[in-house]
Amino acid sequence: MLVFDEASGREFDKLRLRYQKHKRRADLLIASIALAGKHIVVTRNVEHFRELLPQPQIENWIDIPPH
Repeated sequence: MLVFDEASGREFDKLRLRYQKHKRRADLLIASIALAGKHIVVTRNVEHFRELLPQPQIENWIDIPPH
């Protein structure tokens, strides 16, 4: 479990101002915590975060193509 701290709040404010009309609040909260802590978001819904996070911070462990 990760904490929504002051740094996350600052990131959330930036994201909210830019994406409030187009993104779900939950996605903005998750992205702000990831940005503040430099965490990776593991999700099957990569498209939800593509505009919010740089590519190295988004991973999909479910739909990995077979080798």
